[in-house]
Amino acid sequence: HQAQRTQSCMSDKFRVITWNIGGGLLATTSLEGQKSKLDAILELAESEEADMIAIQEAGCSLRSLQKALPKNFKAYGHAHKQLVFWIIRVGWSARIMARGSDASGRIVAVRLAGKHGARQICVAFYGIAGASSGGDKLNQQEALLQKMERMLDKKLRKEKSCLIAGDINQTLRKSEGKTGNASSIRRFREFTEGLGFVSALLHLNDGKGTSKDLYSLDRGSRGQTLIDHILTEPQEILQSRIIKTVKISDHWPVLADIRSHI
Repeated sequence: HQAQRTQSCMSDKFRVITWNIGGGLLATTSLEGQKSKLDAILELAESEEADMIAIQEAGCSLRSLQKALPKNFKAYGHAHKQLVFWIIRVGWSARIMARGSDASGRIVAVRLAGKHGARQICVAFYGIAGASSGGDKLNQQEALLQKMERMLDKKLRKEKSCLIAGDINQTLRKSEGKTGNASSIRRFREFTEGLGFVSALLHLNDGKGTSKDLYSLDRGSRGQTLIDHILTEPQEILQSRIIKTVKISDHWPVLADIRSHI
């Protein structure tokens, strides 16, 4: 099976999952028959044949995660923050030529390289909780969005393929205005449209009579909303869906198949 997954890295696509796991990534408390949330993530990675998983609210150090992972996965993130990490299958991690994170630890980027100068930039992101409500939280979010705009705009102008995966903590749908004020939705739309990005899940599914089922944050009677996104250019998206087979936090994982250019 491992050889099969390594070989699949030579294909023309890769599979990305983003998941806010709500902390306790390495906790050994029993969780629905699992030893830890990491066990649940790795089982999902195998069952869904995922190549890259963006984890938010990990609640552990990068070094601890690196030591806990099996040999067929590598972890990338800020050395001293516990907010967001990439967990990447070895077949793809071998193609990483550069990696980095911002000082806040909320932005973690890896740059993959292929033949003939091909490049693909993958950013894991964890937005400011409460940004949808506006005020100071939205101002803090604005600073992060501007940072990503500056970074990705340069890459896109050089015709490099880019994606952002994470718990953005903002919604794009005006119908969800009750959970996010108009200024938050407008700013997030300006951000995605300025880069030429769409939310993979909404792009392929919204407007087809299933939009009411497209939510990643599930707080039961307190409401549901879609604030976890995989963002990229429309032509790069092959499929996207929400996975509701495993529950380890109040977020469902979001999956997308993305064209590979490396």
